[in-house]
Amino acid sequence: MKTISTTKMALIGFIWVTLPILIIILFSTLLLISYTSLKYVLSLIIATAIGWVYWEFAILKWIKWALKNKADKKKILKIGINTLLLWPSNMTKIEKVEASLNK
Repeated sequence: MKTISTTKMALIGFIWVTLPILIIILFSTLLLISYTSLKYVLSLIIATAIGWVYWEFAILKWIKWALKNKADKKKILKIGINTLLLWPSNMTKIEKVEASLNK
């Protein structure tokens, strides 16, 4: 199996992680403002927290997918940082996913 391309990794990361988070934050904010008496800022904070919970699950799925497609851990981290999916401190997250795949 060939190593996955950088472009494909970035695109899949955008589709699986970034795009759904933006949609979650937008609609959660709108729903909270429309159906509760919360102010805009508080609604946005709550919606961002909901998006962050989704990120925790989605980023693990993206990392697992990348590792199964023979991507190097350093490449995953570099692409993740460049596409704003990961932070430099997330190498441990990648290593945990890798360890769970090797069991």
